[in-house]
Amino acid sequence: MSLLVFAALSAASCHPHSADRSATSFEGGARDAVAPESFDRIDGLLKQTGAIVRGTVSGISYAYGNCLGPRTMVSLTGVETLAGTPVDDHIILNTFGGKTPNGKFVTASELPRYVEGASYVLFLFNKDWRFSPVIGDLAFREETIGGRKILVDSEGYGVTGVGKLGVERNTAQLAEPALERFGSPYRSEVIDRAGDATPVAPCKGGTKCSPPSADGDAATGALLQKDRPVTVSARPAILTGIGPADARTALTAGDLVAAIGRAANPSGQQIGGRVQLRPRLGCLRVTPTSPWRRR
Repeated sequence: MSLLVFAALSAASCHPHSADRSATSFEGGARDAVAPESFDRIDGLLKQTGAIVRGTVSGISYAYGNCLGPRTMVSLTGVETLAGTPVDDHIILNTFGGKTPNGKFVTASELPRYVEGASYVLFLFNKDWRFSPVIGDLAFREETIGGRKILVDSEGYGVTGVGKLGVERNTAQLAEPALERFGSPYRSEVIDRAGDATPVAPCKGGTKCSPPSADGDAATGALLQKDRPVTVSARPAILTGIGPADARTALTAGDLVAAIGRAANPSGQQIGGRVQLRPRLGCLRVTPTSPWRRR
């Protein structure tokens, strides 16, 4: 058995922190790490987007460690950089969620849900992170409806534009939601992810908050276990009765990139900068009481 304490999932530092602060106080974090800022408006989103990429999910596996807790490793192949800083044609999304020492699976409700074999368009951070290199839930699956390859989110709604608050999804529901649980005989748990601005109680004097690591990534040594893939969910079906008229306002990948460009032009913003694919903000508040075992 094990005890997992998710006191404040994104607040694993010893002290409260503000946006864009050096992460020297993050236990187990890289000394030059910089925490993300709010991205609930388009300016904040553009400022923190290092790249918009498209790739196919070729495998999903998992790992567990004392520092970063349960992790899902999403392998993307055939990756194409649509805007911003170019990335390799094969990348791994190291995201929070996965198998815990007691055999259960944990997911975070705010993170995208991926399906093997599907093509995705993703917004990648140019800041450091703890939960996912993808900004918020901005990972959109490509689906073909009425001969057009459009973008839908994890809940099955089509992407329709870019507004003051970010990427808009204003269609009727077009597809079934991607499931929120892993393919496992064990009961799954879905937890709410605390925002990075959530304050945390300081550590008691003379004590350590969490196990340290050199660069915040020590927990995921086995990055991609190709011999034991775990499918998070089957490909969601297009809802019965959905046709071209329902998806007429939905955007393609090219449409979305063009809309992002138009949103950036008035302020002269350009997406780009460093794309960081490894978690560097430090450890989660996770206390395992038995070693992780592959089942």
